[in-house]
Amino acid sequence: MSYLAVLGFTMMALITYLLMKDKINILVCFALIPVIFSFLSGSSWSDTEGYIGSGLEMTRDIFLMIMFSLPYFALISDAALFDMMVFKFLKRVKIKAPILCSLAAFVAVITTLDGSVMSSYLITIPLFLPLFKKLKIDTVILVFLCSVGIMLGAITPWNARILRAASLLPELDNGPMTLVTQLLPVWFIVFAGVLILGYFLGLGVQKRQLANGEECEEIDDSFTSEENYGELARPKLFWFNLILTILLVVTLSISSLPSYYIFAAGLIIALCVNYPDLKQQNELISEYASKTYPIAPIVLLSGVVVGILQGTGMMDAMVQVLVNIIPSSVGPYVHIIIALLSTPLMLLFTNDTWFFALVPIIAALAGEYGVPAEVVALTLFFNIGAFTSLIAQPQIIMACELGETDVRKFLRFSFFKFWGLSVAWTLAGVLLGIFI
Repeated sequence: MSYLAVLGFTMMALITYLLMKDKINILVCFALIPVIFSFLSGSSWSDTEGYIGSGLEMTRDIFLMIMFSLPYFALISDAALFDMMVFKFLKRVKIKAPILCSLAAFVAVITTLDGSVMSSYLITIPLFLPLFKKLKIDTVILVFLCSVGIMLGAITPWNARILRAASLLPELDNGPMTLVTQLLPVWFIVFAGVLILGYFLGLGVQKRQLANGEECEEIDDSFTSEENYGELARPKLFWFNLILTILLVVTLSISSLPSYYIFAAGLIIALCVNYPDLKQQNELISEYASKTYPIAPIVLLSGVVVGILQGTGMMDAMVQVLVNIIPSSVGPYVHIIIALLSTPLMLLFTNDTWFFALVPIIAALAGEYGVPAEVVALTLFFNIGAFTSLIAQPQIIMACELGETDVRKFLRFSFFKFWGLSVAWTLAGVLLGIFI
């Protein structure tokens, strides 16, 4: 194992340990530890500056989007848009914990059809948060189910990950659509499994409540009283706020404008219409800023880790180690082995490295044993383990804030569940003959 590979594995293992054990502030993990390892790699200060700059460039747009999208959805939530949507639905149906959990995953799938992880979190979590709190369901379950739903909903021809996978297979006609079509049988199996998983998570909540002598509540139209709206609720502006939010989401999908500008414009319009008093506007902006600050810098600085891993060559060295330790006897199944281990591996890699570094190498290695590159790309596409990594998916930090849960708690709760789903996806694809 090369020196750079040892450094890379050590750095990612150290960061993961510190995050999981709550030993150090996340900002320190992302801002300082990578710089130390950059110097240990032999890079000069000038080189390290370049790595940091390139890494921050990767997360800049997400950072700016959070700076405006979080305040926008906080404002819309204060205006009671999501409460009123939920209440209108509840006037027609009664819901208990098992159905609610399955429904949260289903809605997350639907809201991700535009290909945006961020917008799906921003829509789904505020929509379901009051219901989960009403039924006394730990909101970490909500964030987990939303993450799974987002991963499933992202299987569309215009999704960035599909396009990345298709870019590795230029010989395919209509590559993105071909990949999606071939993945659909596995997708339906896992989708059904996720709904069942959500149901049993909700059922587990009910059983724990009964064991503790608590009453298992249900949500019905008794929960829809306007008395449950907050002081900032604007029931008369329901249709305005709903149409404005829909327009923002549609504009995100079809416009070439930066997403952060779209949300900035939406925030200004929503603020002026819902709360025209200048003093109240300033108070609300200050309140939203205080909620945004802990999240946005963490997302931005996660780019430092990626920039230094890639710039120093540590990431390439780590990929090469994985390739070198695979015995030739398992060559025809190397892509399946990597898929089964994808969740723990994503604690070490990033999405871009996975698709543009690891997958091509594995495809070339498997090709020596007669495995088509298309099969490798299909097998390694569903990279749900990315949602256990703040480096690969920094949006998780924002999702946990929206869901009023701790990011470390989320990682501990979700890791083995994500891994189990990833294994189930792989085995389903093998049994159906798609991944072999």
